[in-house]
Amino acid sequence: MPFVHLILDREASPDGGGKDEVVYPSLEAFRSAGIPATGFMVDTRDAQHAEAVVQALRTDPATYLLPLFLSRELGPRLAALCDGIPSGQQARDDRMQRLRHRMQKLAPEVERQDQDFRLLAYLYCRPETFLAPIED
Repeated sequence: MPFVHLILDREASPDGGGKDEVVYPSLEAFRSAGIPATGFMVDTRDAQHAEAVVQALRTDPATYLLPLFLSRELGPRLAALCDGIPSGQQARDDRMQRLRHRMQKLAPEVERQDQDFRLLAYLYCRPETFLAPIED
């Protein structure tokens, strides 16, 4: 399974990624390809577009638990929904490895549970994360 880089501001080609990485120009293009992913990088300067993509990924039972990174700072609301802005591929891979380690401890039926239980699974995989109100 590849890591998916969503480059939303410019043309992207699905074969344009690095090793074990594929690039798509939109979430719709990724979904139409029908491949599973190990994680996502959302690359855009448009905070509203990024928020729509991030919310779609975080509310989908198939992708809510996967590592999800931003390529740049886009505000506190998006920062709360993502796993950070990695300083490089090694930092991203290290973070993904820690998340995968905890994800493997979850029971397989977690994805079939209700939204509240999935939130608990999400937080379990990210022990440094805490819930806090975000000003709109």
